Formats: sequence, structure tokens, C-alpha cells
Amino acid sequence: MNDAQRAIIQRVAAFLATHDAEAYLVGGPVRDMLLGRPPHDLDFVITRGDSLALARALADELDEPFVLLDERFGTGRVVIRHPAPSTNLPIYLDLNRLRAPTLREDLADRDFTVNAIAAALQWADDPAPAHLVDPFGGQRDLDRRLIRAVSAPAFRHDPLRMLRAVRQSVELGFDIDPATLTVIRHHAPLIDQPAAERVRDELVRLFAQPHAYGGLELLDQLGLLTRIIPELGLSRAVLQPDVHQWDVFQHMLETVRALEWLVTQLRGEPAVLPWSPNLTVDRALLHADRVLSHLDAPSSAAGTRLVLLKLATLLHDIAKPQCRSLDVGQRIRFLHHETEGVPMAATVMRRLRFSAREADAVARIVALHMRPAQLATAKHVTPRAIQRFLHAAGDAGIDVLLHSLCDHLATQGTRTRPDEWARHVAFTGEVLALYWQRRERAGQLPRLLDGRDLMATFGLEPGQRVGTLLAGLREAQLAGLVTTHDEARAWVATELEGEKT
Repeated sequence: MNDAQRAIIQRVAAFLATHDAEAYLVGGPVRDMLLGRPPHDLDFVITRGDSLALARALADELDEPFVLLDERFGTGRVVIRHPAPSTNLPIYLDLNRLRAPTLREDLADRDFTVNAIAAALQWADDPAPAHLVDPFGGQRDLDRRLIRAVSAPAFRHDPLRMLRAVRQSVELGFDIDPATLTVIRHHAPLIDQPAAERVRDELVRLFAQPHAYGGLELLDQLGLLTRIIPELGLSRAVLQPDVHQWDVFQHMLETVRALEWLVTQLRGEPAVLPWSPNLTVDRALLHADRVLSHLDAPSSAAGTRLVLLKLATLLHDIAKPQCRSLDVGQRIRFLHHETEGVPMAATVMRRLRFSAREADAVARIVALHMRPAQLATAKHVTPRAIQRFLHAAGDAGIDVLLHSLCDHLATQGTRTRPDEWARHVAFTGEVLALYWQRRERAGQLPRLLDGRDLMATFGLEPGQRVGTLLAGLREAQLAGLVTTHDEARAWVATELEGEKT
């Protein structure tokens, strides 16, 4: 707990005392403080007083915004906009009504023992065990680094907790209690019940971890992964040509693992790829700082572009089962699987309630994921061919190029050759340099049309369609296909006409 958080808890305690109210700090913040992790948001359960009235009054006293989160369950939020000069991140204070007649019964209805610990507010000044309420052995499980369900019915009460168990085990580096694993396997079919948005948010939090691969493996072992994304189940045990080390399903998982290894290397942190422990990455050659800036850029539901890329990587060969065939020599082929995978990946993204823009980004990576490797291994690659690729990829160019490197690693596995890897990295670095040259040139090009022009001339409504057309128009300018206002209008007209056919 840092000084800003301690001061806030002290302020809340003083406020409650003047209102003859009582509260406990509960759940994740207590767990994190006991682990020596700085908590960000603070959750309070009001054991005496009206939680919503108190939240509104606290917001007024602090001159901070109040947000009604759930009137039925009495949950209100106070947003501390500037908790300390050193950070611009707000702190959320959530005040909750007791969900049961007593604090112990409230804690009994929570998910895991490590999240079922409450602390009296004086704990901020005096972190003594006497100020903790821990009826289910949460502190013992913290010491054992164990995720354990508070009760067997916990997952029936909220099936999303099955995903949360896996995500928190990855996030905290904890094991899951064997009995809890057994209960999750039994209840896995219930994962269809929570709202898609809630499932999406848990998946996003898992993918945001640097080592989400282990969580994906565990989700699969528990029978959860292919219930959430049934299309993945069709790829299990689908054999591939001899150049591949794994079947289609495992290949997609291993590509995620390779991506996480690559990103960790780009961040300059130690990382070992299990099947090629001596493999490394030249950060300068791959323009690490600029690539990481792109991957860390925000994305609406996914949080960051990196999470979107991990999702695309997991889905990149999703259409291979339906495209599998044997040629005249009985060799396995997956013709057009990248094209067939586009609507399948977009369907998965929409089903999980990602935005249309995010679904399009993932679909574009899937559509183009074969192109960089084809260019890298061709005997003669013309500058025009590379420009065509960059034109088709647009702002997903970086993602497609990184994915190709990871696809390379997860295809060859233990047979990865350092010399082939080095050539692929060098080619990727060259294309990345061309990508940024194009971006810089794009900033110097005249704006031939803007959104208002498109809406006025073509009767379009504000929205993503306008942005997509403008991005495409800019790419056409970069390719030298459009140079004047009249050519720009003609280009847009042709695009709109093509959408009708």
C-alpha cells in the first residue's frame, strides 16, 4: 500500500466515523496488500449504513465524481481522479452493500479463499492480524500460493468464476487446488451461461498477462476453451504436413507461446523458448521500441493491440479442418484456409462482443498471415510485391509481420534452424522499415477528402464505414492510384459500388 492509498483509506475511515457508519476493505485489495503488491482500486463493504447514500456523500465531500454501478446490489463508485502528483491514473473506491446478513456470510459467498479476506480500516495504520477477518483460510492459501474455491457451489452461483480461477492463477503465479480443478471440470458446461461481455473481459485480462499460454492450456484441460470457442475444437488432432511439429490445434496454441516469447524478448527481458532455448531476437533489427509502442496502443474492448494480436494468433488457422485435402501425391493441403478463416474469426470476435473494428483487425491478420512468409522465402521479391502487401495490410502490417515470425517458430518447433530464423527476422526488419516510411509519407500527403466530404457527397452516416473508406483512400494515395480530388471521389464511388455487388 502506498502513501496515497493509505491516505485515502484514512480519509474514508474518518468520513464513515462522522456518519456513524462502518466498513471493511475486502477482496482483491486486501489480497494484494498481503502479497506486497500495490492495489490500485479499493473495495469496501458497508456493514453499517446505506452504501449508496454513503458513496454519494463521500463523492460530494471529496469533490470527486460518483458513479452508480448497481442500484439493486447497492454498489456505488467514487472516482479519485488525481490520487497523487506522480500518477494520472484514477483510483476507484467501490462501496458495496453487504450481500448477506453478516460479514462472514458475505465472505462465504465470494469466489476464492484468497479473495474472501476482509480488513478493518484501522489496518491501514496498524497492519496487525487482529484487524483481519479470514474465516476460510485465505492467508494460509496465500502462503501456499493456491487458488481454492470458498465453497463447492461457488461456480454454480457464478460460472464466470471458472475463467477467473485460471486468469488469477496466471496473474498471481498460483496453482489451483486439485479439488477446485475437479469441480471446475464438472461445471465446465455452465460457462455458456454468463453474458458474452463478461466472458470476453475475463479472456482479455488473461491475454493481457505476459504468459497467457499456460492459462490457455489450462482452459483446454478443464474443458473451457473449446466451449467458449467451439471452432477450435474441430482442429484437435488434425494432422499437418511433415514440416509441422504439431497438429493444427496445438500449433495455434504454440504460436501464442512463440508470440509471448517474442514480445518478452522485444521488451529486453529474459525469455526462453522451450523448443529452441538458444534462440534470440535482435531488438534493433526489429525496431523494438516502435513495435512495442504499436502493441501497447489502446484498443476498446481488448485493452491493447497486443491482446488483439494474441487473439488473431489463436485463431489464425481456424479454417484448416474444413480446408484439409490430399493432393495426387497424398500430401496434406489446406488450400485457401486463410481466406476461409476470415469470416470464422470475425464470427468468434463478434460472438464475444468485441467491437466491429477489433473484429475487422483480427480478420485482416488471419487473411494475410501467410503473405510475409511467402515473400520471405521467394527467390525474387520485387519492391512492388512488398508494397502490395503493405497496402493490403494497412495498419495491421506490424501485427501480420510479427505473427509470421511466430508462425515460423510454431511450425518448425524443435527443428527450427537458426539460419532460417535469422533470414526471416532480417526480412521482417526490412519490411517494418518500409512500413514506417509509408506511414511518414502518408503524413505528408494532401488530404483530398475528409469525413464531411464523404457524408455530404455520398450520403453516408457518421461511423466506422467513413473511417474505413478514408483509410483505404490514404492507402490508394500511397500506392499512387489517386492524386487529385476528382480521382479520390471516383475511387470512393467505385468502393461503394463494389460493396453493393
